[in-house]
Amino acid sequence: MTLSMAPGATILNYEGNGDDVFNRIASDNLAKQITLSYGFGIDETIVQDFMEFVAQGQSFFQASGDGGADLPGGTGLTGMPYATIVGGTSLTTASGGGAWISETTWNGSGGGVSGYGMPNWQQGVSMSANLGSTVSRNYPDVAMVADVVIWWYFKNGQGSTVGGTSASSPQWAGFMALVNQTSVAQTGQTVGFLNPAIYAIGECVQHRGKTFGLVAPLLEQARVCATYLAERGTRGYRTSQPSTQLKVSGIQVFSAGNHHAGPGSESLVLRDPKRGIYKRLVIEQDKIRGAVLYGDVRDGGWYLDLMNEGRNIGALRDQLLFGAPRPQ
Repeated sequence: MTLSMAPGATILNYEGNGDDVFNRIASDNLAKQITLSYGFGIDETIVQDFMEFVAQGQSFFQASGDGGADLPGGTGLTGMPYATIVGGTSLTTASGGGAWISETTWNGSGGGVSGYGMPNWQQGVSMSANLGSTVSRNYPDVAMVADVVIWWYFKNGQGSTVGGTSASSPQWAGFMALVNQTSVAQTGQTVGFLNPAIYAIGECVQHRGKTFGLVAPLLEQARVCATYLAERGTRGYRTSQPSTQLKVSGIQVFSAGNHHAGPGSESLVLRDPKRGIYKRLVIEQDKIRGAVLYGDVRDGGWYLDLMNEGRNIGALRDQLLFGAPRPQ
């Protein structure tokens, strides 16, 4: 499974007693991404090994199990706070090898609330929707296809379908090998323990001195990363203009960019009290730098595109406040 994600990876296979195996992996410090697809009780020695993995920049992926939701309070490998726990999904595509259509939770995927305290990187995540614990470590952290639709060959050419989180975890390890390959090439270092970065996604990201805490720019950054790792292009991320649309019944508000005019900029304003419409665009050097819309937000996306593209709006200036050109 790992090779299916990273065909050029070197596979190291460790076998033996748990204490001996984990100690050897840590002392060798050769495997920068590790995957395990079965669980068992652990002792303090193994916990120390996992802490060493984190300190050395080794990413450990543990399958969450195939029995559905777990009973709360476990302190085995499947809730280990120093590992990335991998759940399973059911994937739907247009055809075999075709385009992605949807992905949902696989009904056999393990997960739940462990007996470990909540790590600092999981704190602050809202648990109201998923009914998770606010004091204990919740898992899994990530997921990959686990439904029994994966075709594989084994025993000198025999073929069949396979699934389970025992397939998901090595796929994530293979994916991480690609991530680390890119990271080492660009920074000289591996990514290391993945969970702090995973749980930071959707919270706050800084890029070239600008901070983003909204979904749209974060999704765009993820899209650029996935495109690069899939070797489908190397277009870098261009700084997005932050935008938001207020979702309150009866109120329509859109805001993007810098909506305070300063030296060298000016404001174009439209007020229509009867219809309850207000628009203000901040213009600098014939480019839109910010927008505030109230009552009519239909053109928010258009203004945002003009900002992100840095388009010269000189020719549109007289019609700009009236919105995007409509088809005749």
